[in-house]
Amino acid sequence: MQAPAVRLESVTKVFDGRVVVDGVSLDVASGEVVSLVGASGCGKSTLLRLIAGLERLDGGALSIESAVVAGPGAFVEPERRGVGFIFQDYALFPHLTVSRNVRYGLKGVPAREAAAIAEEMLKRVGLAGFGERYPHMLSGGEQQRVALARALAPKPRLVLLDEPFSNLDRRLGETVRMRTLALIRELGAAAILVTHDPQEAMASGDRVALMRRGRMVQIGRPEELYDRPASREAADFFAAATPVPGRRVNGHIETRLGRFPAPAAIADGAEVAVYLRAPHVTPASPGQGVEARLVGMSFVGDGYELLLRVDGLDEPVRARSAERNGARIGEVIHISVRPNDGLIFPIET
Repeated sequence: MQAPAVRLESVTKVFDGRVVVDGVSLDVASGEVVSLVGASGCGKSTLLRLIAGLERLDGGALSIESAVVAGPGAFVEPERRGVGFIFQDYALFPHLTVSRNVRYGLKGVPAREAAAIAEEMLKRVGLAGFGERYPHMLSGGEQQRVALARALAPKPRLVLLDEPFSNLDRRLGETVRMRTLALIRELGAAAILVTHDPQEAMASGDRVALMRRGRMVQIGRPEELYDRPASREAADFFAAATPVPGRRVNGHIETRLGRFPAPAAIADGAEVAVYLRAPHVTPASPGQGVEARLVGMSFVGDGYELLLRVDGLDEPVRARSAERNGARIGEVIHISVRPNDGLIFPIET
């Protein structure tokens, strides 16, 4: 069995007495892209810097292709780890040409060979003929592609990307991200992409790893984390959800919005929160479903998202409608819920 491109075993990092990375374990296979996602300050960028060797571990061990690069009595310098790193601000050298920026990581390679490699990499990222320009002459998207070419020129086994698309506007960022990940996959490198954007995480990774307060909360395919989140926080992180209080009664969860199938692990009489996302709730024909007062409406491209007040619920409910249906703010409409889509979690005491 092939060794993982990188293996983290109970990796821990402490800053000024505060645990920033708390016992994280993770394997990334060769050729796999893992999205590392979480709210700002959860420790994801620190974890990336530990893998790169820019920070030292305070506990645990870290291996790249079976070779221990950090751990008890071991520390391999960053330049000897075979890791490419793409920073949020690209970190290009302003006094060097584009070609020399790309060649910077090719230390020990003869000058003529390094120039040929740089030229080839610039061609692969769509910047053929840009070699003699300087970073200030390029757009943000072009600078990001130079950073990618520099990171990939030494043919690293692992590529680390620390929110490299966050400084680009949305459409350009999506285009550059797709090209970047396609090239990384084409070259067969493993990659870890740090982002705070759940949509970007799900669109980018073969697997998604969710961090919270320095710990790994859940790891799995994007569909798994979206459809079967391990916690209420995970459910709300990947798509805004409304918590609806409920109680298990005779094998079902009874709520103000209807009845839901009860998980076997929840005992009769137990109080729960049923998390509902907007697509789970849709307008119903008059007289059907539950009455709700329309208090907000926004166009979301493929339809409308409705904000509704339901008697007995503290929080407004989000619903999704393909059409406006002539409803006005303040009017009462009827809504129905797709019960099998409810995400049910016990109330923690």
